[in-house]
Amino acid sequence: MRSKKRKKTHRTKLPGRELRKAAQEKAVTELGELAEKARAEAGDEAAMLFETHQMMAEDLEFEEGIQSAITDGKLNAWVHQRSCDVPLGLPFNVTQYATLLCMLAQVCGLQPGTMDWSIKDAHIYVNQIDPIREQLRRFDENGSLPAPQLWLNPDVTDFFRFDNSRDCPDVKLIGYEHMGKLAFPIAQ
Repeated sequence: MRSKKRKKTHRTKLPGRELRKAAQEKAVTELGELAEKARAEAGDEAAMLFETHQMMAEDLEFEEGIQSAITDGKLNAWVHQRSCDVPLGLPFNVTQYATLLCMLAQVCGLQPGTMDWSIKDAHIYVNQIDPIREQLRRFDENGSLPAPQLWLNPDVTDFFRFDNSRDCPDVKLIGYEHMGKLAFPIAQ
């Protein structure tokens, strides 16, 4: 039996920094378009708006997508993540998308709704098990802490007018409490 030769494909390799910058610029443009569409549909209580934002790159190992829907005056989101380091990535990702949902809802004159999440490959590395056990022990001993409140500057009505300087004066987390630092290694 004769073996089939694989067809070679040419990939343009961009350095990581340039690739990330291009993906970020595309995402920002798409978010602006989403905000405009959501604002246009906000008055229609029965409106369903679906947009998917894929941030993919052939040479990077990640894919994230977000779909949003407006129902009953609320902006809801569904986030799909291809892969996630649960102890390190998941808390950050959930926080960033929840904040994004609230920011978009505010500038569109909507209320934030629900956020659903799916992860194809959620993982905890072997060298992260001890800090996970410590986190669970702390929860068992202390219970849960009160949830912090997200404050967004109510004067901001354009998504691109949120001040994203170092101090982030338009976005504040109020009442954040924790049970002490835990060091999670990145991977083994």
